[in-house]
Amino acid sequence: MQNGQEPAQNAPRTIVYSTPGGVSLTLDLYRPARPGPLPVVMLVHGGGWCLGSKVGAEYARHFTAAGYLAADVEYRLAPGHLFPASCQDVQAAAQWLAAHVHEYGGDAARLGAYGASAGAHLVAWLAVQANTPLKCAVAWAGPMDMTRTPVTHPYRGYALAFMGACQRDDPEAYAAASPMTQVSAAMPPLLLIHGQNDDVVPHEHAVWMQEAARRVQAPVEIIVLPGVGHTGGNPQDPLHQAGWQGMFDFYARHLG
Repeated sequence: MQNGQEPAQNAPRTIVYSTPGGVSLTLDLYRPARPGPLPVVMLVHGGGWCLGSKVGAEYARHFTAAGYLAADVEYRLAPGHLFPASCQDVQAAAQWLAAHVHEYGGDAARLGAYGASAGAHLVAWLAVQANTPLKCAVAWAGPMDMTRTPVTHPYRGYALAFMGACQRDDPEAYAAASPMTQVSAAMPPLLLIHGQNDDVVPHEHAVWMQEAARRVQAPVEIIVLPGVGHTGGNPQDPLHQAGWQGMFDFYARHLG
């Protein structure tokens, strides 16, 4: 053990949390080797809503090393499953954790979330929903307003695959998919981390979200990282350190 960090269990526990349309969706629980009940962070991977499965063991263990029970979640991917399928899946995962994580040494009263890129969009969307089980969330490099160029060329195909229609054909769906349109004073604390040089999801998304939050006194914070592009954070990169430190300071304040 180094720097006061706790060792994690060697292997995750994989659990089916939902079966929408007969599709079995799983989450992997990584638990530090320490007594519970532990604060919990739900991890949601990126990949343009179209790619990926989970963040994986190496990334999850950055959270267990900090003392959190990490729940690494999969969700249905576009274009086979259009909005709001993936949003509903992360919501179902959070609801499952709220109901069952105590069985695995977690504290449902201290449930947070982390997501990067498309995963950041999903956790922010979940945070702004009424009756969300989240106590806080961190969204790293995610699109917050789907109505204003959520991703740049040549990545726009991902957003179109996720939404299933152009904005002019379904403006209500684009508004419903935008966390920014749903901020409120009642939402849990949300931290936005974004690279200032992001050429995939412009960092203005974080700025727009914070501006919208200020108008309604919603608890949204922002960290903009100079010289950083599109990323979910690399703990070994000095340019990302302010994001990692800010994230774990944020979790410590809101989850303990």
